[in-house]
Amino acid sequence: YKMLSEHPSFSIFMPCRIAVYEQEGQTILSTMNMELLLQTIQDDRELYDKGMELYSNLKQLMTSFQ
Repeated sequence: YKMLSEHPSFSIFMPCRIAVYEQEGQTILSTMNMELLLQTIQDDRELYDKGMELYSNLKQLMTSFQ
C-alpha cells in the first residue's frame, strides 16, 4: 500500500505473484525476478531503491518458510 500510494507508477509491477507447488516431496515458493524488471526504472533512483527493498523483503519472507 505504501509503495503504491507514494509511487503509483509502481503498479506496472503488480501483482506480485507467488507460486506454491510441490516438487520431489518439497514445497517450493517461486516468484518472478523483479530485480530484472526493476532495471527498466533505474533512472528513477528512489522508486528503484524502494522496489529493490520490497523485492528483497519478499525473497527473505519466502526463504523463511523453507
